[in-house]
Parts: sequence; C-alpha cells; structure tokens
Amino acid sequence: MKQGVIVRNRYYTDDGMEYVYDRLIACFRAHGVHVDVCSPTLSVCSEPQPVVSTDFAVFWDKDVALARAIEQGGVRCFNRSEAIAVCDDKLSTYLALQGRGLKLIDTVAAPLMYPANDEADEAFLAQVSALGFPLIVKERVGSRGAQVHLVENERELRACCARLRHTPYICQRFIRESAGRDVRVYVIGGEAMCALTRTGEGFLSNAAAGSKAHSVDVAPWRGSAETAAKALHLDYAAVDFLLDGSLVEVNSNAYFTAAERLGADIAGAYARHVVRSVYDS
Repeated sequence: MKQGVIVRNRYYTDDGMEYVYDRLIACFRAHGVHVDVCSPTLSVCSEPQPVVSTDFAVFWDKDVALARAIEQGGVRCFNRSEAIAVCDDKLSTYLALQGRGLKLIDTVAAPLMYPANDEADEAFLAQVSALGFPLIVKERVGSRGAQVHLVENERELRACCARLRHTPYICQRFIRESAGRDVRVYVIGGEAMCALTRTGEGFLSNAAAGSKAHSVDVAPWRGSAETAAKALHLDYAAVDFLLDGSLVEVNSNAYFTAAERLGADIAGAYARHVVRSVYDS
C-alpha cells in the first residue's frame, strides 16, 4: 500500500492549514496514496528509532530538528530539512541567493549581541540609517508579517533595535512604490505554476494583514522564481517579489488557499510531484 504523512505543528492550526491538509489528502488519494496527518514527538536514545514509518513525509512545519530526524530514518521529506532551515531564516535565504542574478533588497544584518552588552551600536545604526528612512526592520524568523516593522526615523530605529537587541533581525531599504503590494509565485518541482498579486491597506501584503489577491501572468516572474527555488533545493516554494522585481523572501510551506480560489491547482501539482519523486524515480 502506498502511504505517506503530512507532518503538522501540533500547536498551530487555522482554516488555511486545514484547507492545505484536506486538499493534499484528496489529491494523494487520487493517485492511490493514503496520507495521514500527524504530529510526531522527537525523542533521542542510544539506538535510534524511526520517527515515522512511511514512504514519504510532506513536512508542513518549521521544526528542522524533527525533519532531520525523519530523514535520518530513511524517509524523504518534502521539503528537505536543510531547505526549510534556510527559508526560515531571512538572512540565510539572502546569503544563499547572492550571486545568482537575482535582484535583492539592500539589507544590513544586525550583529549578534549577547545579553552582557546592551549598549547601542552606533556604527551599526549609522550603516542602517544610510539606507534611508522609512526603512523595514524584520526579525529573521517569523511569518504572516507579524515580525515586520516599519521604521520612520532614527528615533524609531533606535527604539526598535533596542527592543530587538537580543533577537536576530535584519534592516532593509523600504521600496515605497511596492508598499502593501507584492507578487507571489508558486514553484513546484522546479516549475513556476502561477503568480498572483497581493494588495493590502498598510505597508504589508500578507494575507494575515487582510490583503486581496488577483491572478497575474507568471511569465515575467518565472525565471527569477525558478532560480530561487532551485538554489534553495525546494520541491515546493512560494517566492515573493516586490513590484520592481526585488526578491522579498522564499517560503517553504506557504498557504495556497487564495491561489486555488483563483483557479490554480497547487495541491494537485504538489501531490503529482511527490508521487513522481517517490514512486517513479
């Protein structure tokens, strides 16, 4: 019997995630593959035991250690643990994409600060201020726009940096013409499937911030999106761009409710890719 699992975070759920699970289960069933949703617990002992016993795992979580443990048990994860780790850290994503012909936003990374030192770093603040105001401060790990901050002036910058001083973060140039708007491209198995614009009322374009989505031609974005997904070794990716072509971030387990409402068959394409990779290779 062909079987797989969808690994979910046991503490995080909403309608968007439930939609993802239901659609993937139905699409795998159409290929004769039974899929369960599970939230395994990772334990370590002298004699390693498989975390899950199955043909594959669609890993819809960001627990990289858990994904690695599943892979060590011989189970193929979609996406792979290393790809998830790079995408979950915005600075790691940018470092991995440098030199690949992609347009990246001017970014300054906050130096690591230990709790023993809470002094303001004047050299760092000067380098960030040179990006110009307003600017964007992003915590390196976050989702749904909750960890993204618009900073209007030096006073706000100092306050924000002081608040985040022991949290890894980056500072980026603010692209005013793209405020509240971006383009998301879904890439599955190395192929850009569709693109949609997202428009919000504030400076954020995340669906969680109430943005509205509309389909757009994927052709202008195809090359950059596929390059990014390939560079990060992603089976499934949602690559976000500003309107000037700058790459914002790459998501390893982005929701796809809005894309499917606009006619894209994201779940079907992902299930086909997994089935071909596991059973036809």
